[in-house]
Amino acid sequence: MGCRFTHGRYADVVFTACSKTKNKGDEPASPDTAIINYVESQEIFPNPERGFVHNYIVYSEGTGLNSNTLSALRNNNVTMIVRIIYLEKFRDKPLSNAQLTLITQDMATLRNAGMKAVLRFAYTDDMNKPDAPLAIIEQHLDQLKPIFTDNKDVIAFVHAGFIGAWCEWPSSSNGLATP
Repeated sequence: MGCRFTHGRYADVVFTACSKTKNKGDEPASPDTAIINYVESQEIFPNPERGFVHNYIVYSEGTGLNSNTLSALRNNNVTMIVRIIYLEKFRDKPLSNAQLTLITQDMATLRNAGMKAVLRFAYTDDMNKPDAPLAIIEQHLDQLKPIFTDNKDVIAFVHAGFIGAWCEWPSSSNGLATP
């Protein structure tokens, strides 16, 4: 196998091009080489799924994301938010149509703004209040699955979430913060 390291005049990135070729006697292998030249720029540009994020919290059946707020962020080269969704009203029952609609509308608002979200679901923001039992979490995940599937283009990541206060798994009133 032959490899050659190349880089453009202004590039900070080094590319390696390798190819499997058989040597005939002492003939050197001739790798396929792609040379890409990058021009240095001081321009600030949006970097999808990276960079600074803003947290936007919503409680059960609350107010959806604001398109003007997201557009202003996007105009400042912010491409992603963290959407923290508290499901405090649903610790012991299925998610309501209103809650599912809120999440669906948030995804459309993100898409229209050209942004993505990290989603985090929790049942409480207080260590003294309960989270949900496993059966409820599984039911909610089943309800959310179509939203996740339909909006995979605007969902950068989904935090493990659901367990404990702030969904950070420090403890669980239902014994779920265990290996």
